[in-house]
Amino acid sequence: MRGEAGLSPWQLADTWLPFLATAFVLVCAVAVATTSVFNEREFFLIDRSSAGTAFLFGAGIYCGTYLLGTNFIYRLMFLLLCIPQLLDWLMRKSQKPSWVPEAGVLMTVLGVLWLNGNANGHTSFLLFPQVLNWILFFFLAAVLTYNLLHHLRASRLGQHGDPQHER
Repeated sequence: MRGEAGLSPWQLADTWLPFLATAFVLVCAVAVATTSVFNEREFFLIDRSSAGTAFLFGAGIYCGTYLLGTNFIYRLMFLLLCIPQLLDWLMRKSQKPSWVPEAGVLMTVLGVLWLNGNANGHTSFLLFPQVLNWILFFFLAAVLTYNLLHHLRASRLGQHGDPQHER
């Protein structure tokens, strides 16, 4: 867009900014997940079902390819695997006042799919889809980290025979 206006590009991709932004978002996601695990809050527990397995694959591939910066359309395709688990979470929580986070993640996934669905993976308005991608990367990294830490903590407490924390 800057080239069309006769300006030279900023070339931010050639700096440390992408690495630092990614590291910052990952640190924030790990901090949210760790805080939730140690405060014993229920935070998007992934089911042991086909929907949960699909979510793990979809979110894992999305986050992994996001870190590698590879094949944008390929990354979007795997977001479709996250939708069944998101719908399960939303249906379970729809009767409670705490359904807003699940609806927010589902709307972010659908927004990313809708706004980035062009053949080359880009739209004419670049800022909003990029911001949504970063928000989704944060959400998925936090959910995956939370479930890993929750599982590790539950298995550790289960080894010590603490029946209060076994699920």
